Amino acid sequence: MVSTVGQIVNKFIPDRDAQVKIEAELQAKLIEFESTMAKAQTDVNAVEAASPSLFVSGWRPSVGWVCAVAFAWQFVGQPFFSWVYILVTHQPAPVVALQSDALMTVLIGMLGLGGYRTFEKIRGVTK
Repeated sequence: MVSTVGQIVNKFIPDRDAQVKIEAELQAKLIEFESTMAKAQTDVNAVEAASPSLFVSGWRPSVGWVCAVAFAWQFVGQPFFSWVYILVTHQPAPVVALQSDALMTVLIGMLGLGGYRTFEKIRGVTK
């Protein structure tokens, strides 16, 4: 997003000093926006966690436990089951692998790792 804004600024503002100044202001606004959004989400999380209702305060832990169980199955349970099955039956195990890409998407979103990647891109740490 920042590179797109930079391209637009470069297209319409010919003065390089003005371009740098405007790009810096836009980056600062984007960082401020990200910070405001993170603070708002933190406030919502605190209110949800304090709720006595299991349907309000328990949904994050339940999704977290589902992710933990799925990872345990994917990386410990399934390989162990397959190994034992092959030892006993001398045939490949009929186990279907979980879709770990979808699982990672949910887990990364829950852990809040997406915002850090955006921050790195804005700061120019990664390409």
